[in-house]
Amino acid sequence: MSIPSREHAIVTPVHGRYLVRVPESPVSGPLRNAPMAVGFHGYGETAEDQLARLEAVPELAGWTLVSIQGLHRFYGRGGAVVSSWMTSQHREDAIEDNLRYVRSVVTEAIHQAGEPQALVYVGYSQGVAMAWRAAILGARRIDGLAVFGGDVPPELGVRPLTQCPPVLIGRGKEDTHYSSAQFRADLDMLAGRYVAVEPYEVGGGHAWSQAVGHEIGGFVARLVNPSAAARL
Repeated sequence: MSIPSREHAIVTPVHGRYLVRVPESPVSGPLRNAPMAVGFHGYGETAEDQLARLEAVPELAGWTLVSIQGLHRFYGRGGAVVSSWMTSQHREDAIEDNLRYVRSVVTEAIHQAGEPQALVYVGYSQGVAMAWRAAILGARRIDGLAVFGGDVPPELGVRPLTQCPPVLIGRGKEDTHYSSAQFRADLDMLAGRYVAVEPYEVGGGHAWSQAVGHEIGGFVARLVNPSAAARL
């Protein structure tokens, strides 16, 4: 007769990695206290992938850019090391681990670059859920959340969203990963919670495109200078 095993969970330190790009002045060198955008990549990607997307947005040229790589690393195609944010196993523990991780990264990045004039989280695909969680459940209040290609995580649908910042939420019109039905359901839920939301759809499927960058550029420009945006 076999003896059944018992499952246990244990907390252990783990190292993560993130990238920081601080803008520079031609006169004074690295700029401190610039606005900061924090990126969350998709499944099977790296911090470099999301940083490249942020760098391609002209309106973020003068911003400090932070790109966080998911803690769960594995070998992707061709042996490249890539990451994901979490799986369904021990989901609640993974969410707490990730929230603590993001909090530590943002705190350290701000220590390096100075208190930002504005703080925005930008998520793509699987990183959308993590960006949402960090925005709503994180210790630091942020000024904006821009996400593309991923739904609002279900646990936030039953939480108060009174601290939610303005949100830019989008999808590709042919995206089967983030369907039109789920997009509408998310918008209805957010409207019912009185969240300030700017929805958009672009041509194409699940892939981040120049059109997505254009939408995000306009969003961050309106956040940091709403009076100028109102005159356009």
